[in-house]
Amino acid sequence: TAFTDVFDVPLIAGRNLATGVGKEVTEFLINQRMLTTLGMADPEEALGLSITVEDRSGTVVGVVQDFHFDNLRAPLTGLFIQQRTDRFSQIAVRMAGNPTDNLAQLQAAWKTAFPQALFEYRYYEDALASSYQPEAQLLRGLQAATLLIILVSALGVLGLSEYMAQAKLKEAGVRKVLGASWLGVYWLNGRVFVTMTALAGVLALPLCWWGYRSFSAGFAYALPFQWSLFSLGLGLSLFLMLGLTLYHGLRLVWVNPVKILRQE
Repeated sequence: TAFTDVFDVPLIAGRNLATGVGKEVTEFLINQRMLTTLGMADPEEALGLSITVEDRSGTVVGVVQDFHFDNLRAPLTGLFIQQRTDRFSQIAVRMAGNPTDNLAQLQAAWKTAFPQALFEYRYYEDALASSYQPEAQLLRGLQAATLLIILVSALGVLGLSEYMAQAKLKEAGVRKVLGASWLGVYWLNGRVFVTMTALAGVLALPLCWWGYRSFSAGFAYALPFQWSLFSLGLGLSLFLMLGLTLYHGLRLVWVNPVKILRQE
């Protein structure tokens, strides 16, 4: 089966490489980027073109749509595809159905064809993921650091919230006597935390933007900075802050002003 069929690469002009020993070294497929490099606009123009790649000369019989044959750190470049049995080192197989059964059949066929060679395999998804291993490790590190920071910050906020609520008991009692609403009393404790969280988000915005730009600079293609994701993160931070200060804020709301003022 042709390479383009196995990897689902669309053919936009011409045909696939012919199978058979007599044809395997005399035909080429090129991609659209190579078509542009050759100074051609119409894929049909390239059909029948004689070219030499390394030590082999042949004819272009088809043009395929551009696809990434490397990871996304590298930009798309021109590509020649040819069949050379003298350089075969691995076989790509598209499987349907039960992977275990398919692998057993492949192993049996391999042992029949190459009884002295070791049968080794890996899934394309695993091979693709391994090319992004540095990014995966960075992501895991950032996730662990984020969880640790959230945990330490949450403990600090809980302690500070309790201290501030205790310090504002008298003020809360006076305000309740003067007719303050429950929201106004609650805001005595929550205001400083919400304000500081919002301020931290504003200060973090340039750092997030710079970090994303620095990270995406290592890739040939980068998505624009997602402001909506930053807004979502800031919203979740504010929600978490309100949740952490809720208990001690409600203590101020529920305080008995008579009891507090009598003690004072």
